[in-house]
This record gives sequence, C-alpha cells and structure tokens, in this order.
Amino acid sequence: LERWLWYFIKEYESSDEVQLCMALLKAYLNDDNQSSHIGEVDEKDRKIILEFITTSFNARSHKLFESEFDDDCMDLGNTTTSASEGYHRGIKNSVHGPKPDDHMHVTAKKLVKMAESKQSDKSQKASFDANATFAKKKDRHETVKEFSNFANDKISDQYKGCQEKFLQYRISEDKFFVKFDYAKYEDDAKDIRLDVDEYNTFHEEESTVKDEELSDDNTKKLKELREKLHSEGNAPTLEYRRMLDESMKYVIPRLEHTRVVELVPLPDGSRVLVCSCRTLKKRGHACWHMYTLLRRGPTLNDAHVRWQNHYFEDYGCDEELTNAYMDLRSIELPGILLTDADVARIKSSMPVGSGDRDWDYFERSIGKMCLRGNNTFW
Repeated sequence: LERWLWYFIKEYESSDEVQLCMALLKAYLNDDNQSSHIGEVDEKDRKIILEFITTSFNARSHKLFESEFDDDCMDLGNTTTSASEGYHRGIKNSVHGPKPDDHMHVTAKKLVKMAESKQSDKSQKASFDANATFAKKKDRHETVKEFSNFANDKISDQYKGCQEKFLQYRISEDKFFVKFDYAKYEDDAKDIRLDVDEYNTFHEEESTVKDEELSDDNTKKLKELREKLHSEGNAPTLEYRRMLDESMKYVIPRLEHTRVVELVPLPDGSRVLVCSCRTLKKRGHACWHMYTLLRRGPTLNDAHVRWQNHYFEDYGCDEELTNAYMDLRSIELPGILLTDADVARIKSSMPVGSGDRDWDYFERSIGKMCLRGNNTFW
C-alpha cells in the first residue's frame, strides 16, 4: 500500500490515471473479503488509511503528484532528495552512528566524526573525477565528456535501457509509435523496484508478538523461513525481493504507455526529435524512446545546456559567459536537435505501416488506459 501511494506521486502521468487508480485503491481498502488480498488488513486499520488518503494525501495532490505539476516545471527527478535521504539512512544504520541510548555529547561527537569522514571521501572523489577519464571504449560511447557525471549517469541509463526492450511502429513519414515490450521484459521494469533499505521490513518486536501466538512447531518453521529469506543478515535474498516484486505487481494497478515520437522541422531547415513523454521537459535530457529511434550513443545535443560542466564552472563567474549561457538556456526547443545522419538513419529504419509488433499492440494504449499484466488482483 505504501508503494502504491508512491505510484500516485511519481508514476501516474495524468489526472485520468490518478482518478482511476484512486477509485481502485478505495475499492481495495473497502473490500471486506480480504482472502484474495496480499496480506490482510483489519477493518479498523483500513478506515484509518482511508481517512488519511481522503483528508491528507489526496487533498494535497497539487503539491505531491507529478501529474499535477505544470509541464514547464523542470523537477529533475530525485536530485534534491534521494541523496539526503540515503545519507541519513546510512547514518542511522551505521555501526559508527548514534544510538537511541547515547547521551547528547556522545551523539554529537559521532555525527561530527562521520561528517569529517564523509568530507574526506567527497574530496577524494572530486579529485578522482577531475583527473579520471572513461577507459573503456564502451563507456566513452555511452557518455559525453562535456556533461556532468550525474547527467551522464542519467542519459546513459536512458540509452542502455532502450536497447532491444522498446518496440517501434512507423505510422507516417515522420511519426513513430514507441512502446516498452511489456510481455518480454516485464521483470526488468524499474518502476516497481525498491531500494535495498526499503526491503528491510522485518521488525523484531512485531515478529516476537506473532511468534507467541503460534505453537512451538509453527514458530520454528516461521524462523527457518525468515532466515532463508533474509540470509541471517540485513540484506534480503533475491528470493525475498522476488516475492515482494510479485506481490506489488499483483496489487498495484500499473498502466501501459505508447509514446509518439516525431521528426519536427524548424524554420531554419533543421529538425528536432520530439517525444510525447515528459522526460525532456522534466529532466532536461533525451529519453529512451528517442534513443530507440536514434540507434546511437548520447551526444552534446541530447541534454539541456545546464547539464554541461562549463555551465556549472563559469555561470555567475564571468558576466559575458553568464549572459551567453542565459541566452542558450532561454532557447526552448520542443525536442533534441538532429544531425543529417540522425535524420537519414531514422527515415531508413522501416517502411511506413510496419513495425516490431502489430498495430493493435501500440493502439490499445493510445488515448486510453490499458492495465499491465495478466495475473493481477484487477
């Protein structure tokens, strides 16, 4: 249920999707027959959850749900929150971190020591990044040296993620449908994945209460199962992760999306590649749907100027350069600029009216909502 709420914040893309899935969530919680659910939630707890969703969560959708944000608002994903969340999670779990029974002066000393250690690590990494180059030819092909490391990681993920996992259909001379191959690569879909820390949901106190309610025989079997799933440590096994993945896929309604990718001419004769997804507007770089058609590695044209190293280094330090960057930043193209070679490669990819899968596969999620998966609660 917690992961489902995160889906409203990060994954559902339109108000129609939010309304449909909110209705399904309320129906799921109002269902008195819990036998087909993954884990039973008693009526009292279900009422508390419903009250929270109605009065707090859904009432603040304009502040929480990405589907409610203006398309022109570039939020850059999790760049402002995931690092700090991961850092504080690390401090809490570290053997060198503060404990609940530590005195204040002991806690302060531990935090200072850990902060000093982190600053040292950051300095070493900064030095390494400044002097290092990508050694492998494959790495150089998937990155652009003018981009920041963060941007290269994000763009490289988009480029590598599209290889063989996305299908295309050419509907006209300059327009294509692009869609993830849900049937073949559903297990590789990243939207359902959780961080390792989020998998560690085993609470000793709660499990002790449950153990007391069981017979000695059942308690022993339960403990053996826990040890098998958790490998007698903090990190869960792949078997445990698979169980959680399948449970979430069964309960959470997820939707298929067909993207429209189009070659659009500009007044000066050049062309840009435009995708109907919001990656370029929200993140400032090309998406995997574009790379499916481009069939080449990332280039300098594939991301916003603010992702370039010189932008970080020179902006605000030199008035002339700052003004030049502001002019570049103000240029609002609907897509990424293409070279003549890019245009020729895309146009020669396949004949009009043909594709990697039949027309119905792409059409069923154009202008309508299509639920993913066959073996689900819905």
